[in-house]
Amino acid sequence: MKISTNDNRAYRTLTLDNGLKVLLVHDQDSAKAAASMAVNAGHFDDPLDRQGLAHFLEHMLFLGTDLYPESGSFNNFVSQSGGNTNAWTGTEHTCYFFDINNH
Repeated sequence: MKISTNDNRAYRTLTLDNGLKVLLVHDQDSAKAAASMAVNAGHFDDPLDRQGLAHFLEHMLFLGTDLYPESGSFNNFVSQSGGNTNAWTGTEHTCYFFDINNH
């Protein structure tokens, strides 16, 4: 990865056990902490008999997880932390994003 000599942020890459590649960027001057994840699955991956599945699964994440089992509880945590969530499904990727105030 090429980084400008004018860029004072710290970068680190790693691969999780499930094969997900991660890029971590640390900016000590940022007022926000943020995360974004792109999954290699989008509309083009929908089965013919399940059109819209990728977009449906994008929305399922916000209905509850192991850590935030109640519908909307993750969004409430992010909102109470001064942040936002968003996601979108494209043709080949699905992307998730959130940011919160840097405490």
